[in-house]
Amino acid sequence: MKKLTQRQAELILEGMRITGSASEGFDYSYERFYITDPIDELIAFCKFVDVEVGGCGRANIHKLHEAWRGNDQEYILGLAELIRRIHSY
Repeated sequence: MKKLTQRQAELILEGMRITGSASEGFDYSYERFYITDPIDELIAFCKFVDVEVGGCGRANIHKLHEAWRGNDQEYILGLAELIRRIHSY
């Protein structure tokens, strides 16, 4: 998969703001994605964000996508732990 485009990120984030999760946010914005967008891979990324990380935002969605795409487990686990600690407060 190629890098997450700014448009794809904005559509996912907009949906997340409205629905509260990346997967549901993707569903919310589904009809606005281009037909050439890698839909299956975007769905898998959104599920990863929900299950493994617990969320993301404008500041880290691109870095998180790069880590997911390249399987940078150290970054992913560190970020997931940080986000879980933040959510626990």
